[in-house]
Amino acid sequence: MKALNSIVPVCLCLVFAGSFVTALQAQDGEQTTQDVQDVHKIVADSVVSINISDCTVEEYIRSLQEKVRFNCVVQESARPFRLPDIKLHNVSLKSALDAMVFASDEAIHYNVNNHYVQIQFMDEPDEVVAFNLRHLMADESEMETLVKAIEFGIELQGVAPNRLMTKLHKESGMFFAKGKPEPIALVGQILMEYTGVRSRRHPPGSGLLGPGGGGGTDNFH
Repeated sequence: MKALNSIVPVCLCLVFAGSFVTALQAQDGEQTTQDVQDVHKIVADSVVSINISDCTVEEYIRSLQEKVRFNCVVQESARPFRLPDIKLHNVSLKSALDAMVFASDEAIHYNVNNHYVQIQFMDEPDEVVAFNLRHLMADESEMETLVKAIEFGIELQGVAPNRLMTKLHKESGMFFAKGKPEPIALVGQILMEYTGVRSRRHPPGSGLLGPGGGGGTDNFH
């Protein structure tokens, strides 16, 4: 009988330990069998208000989870994506998630299944274009005017700084631009109008301007 009494507390400890692990997993937004949620209903019916500035997708989702208890899995590549200020008052959780998609310029998408919300990074691959501007290299003022025209056009289009990179290789006079198709098209249009030079396009993933690539270059942005 003494041996049996000593076994019971050990079993209880194991049960409590298992519950504690499950609770931690639920806090991280992982699915748990303890409480199966109808996430479609939660997303459609829950009402939230949120006022958050310059946050990551991960921070935005955590803020929503502080107001509404729902399971969510955020893709690792989507977590650090930065969002601008988002201010919403008494909207559905679905509207708050839609606002995240809109604020990310549709780089972030979500999907709702029966048990959790999936957040994914759906950005288009970068495109690389190259222009031969050797004939402008002798005139620094001309090149400076062209660079300012590009900067002005990109600013008007509202392109985030991390979505476009431009570089000039002085030794060859080649001007490179790497980014999403829309801003790349604008850079090409400006250069074509100003110089009459068409671009040489390189497919996404070509690695022409990979991390740390292109020695002897000047950053314009």
